[in-house]
Amino acid sequence: MLPRLEQEQYELQRRLEASQSTYQTLLKKLQEIRVAENQTTGNARIIQDAFVSPKPMASQKLIILALGSFLGVLLATGAIVILEIRDKSIKHLQDAKEVFGFTLLGVIPSLTKKAFAKNQDSEWEIPQLFVKNTPRLPVAQAYQMLQANLKFLSSDKPPSVIVVKLRRI
Repeated sequence: MLPRLEQEQYELQRRLEASQSTYQTLLKKLQEIRVAENQTTGNARIIQDAFVSPKPMASQKLIILALGSFLGVLLATGAIVILEIRDKSIKHLQDAKEVFGFTLLGVIPSLTKKAFAKNQDSEWEIPQLFVKNTPRLPVAQAYQMLQANLKFLSSDKPPSVIVVKLRRI
């Protein structure tokens, strides 16, 4: 009976060693898999699942778009109003008369090649003496009006100051 018990003990020890060896191999494989998993996946985790709304978002998109457009128009209008209030430049003849308080003798419009070409189809150059050569141009008529007003003013009392402002466009 003793040899049979020894043989059973030996068989159980062999199974124990085989099981321990298999267990160690499985533990090693588990550690390798965990290392590989940690290398391929980021450190992000799912904390809470996303909430899916039962209502569609289209109506809210339209409201947001309408509010954004309204606010854009409102801000643009406000910026324009502020810039117009801060602008102190003189834009009209009436403004110039009020600001300076002088008599306006004449306004000379800008003469460009384009304006001259509209009246004279054959010639493209601006003549040197356009008042004499082309008296029907609005610029020439403005200079003639200024000359007449200066003559009229100088007959009463000669002006002490004459201001001429040239502006290129």
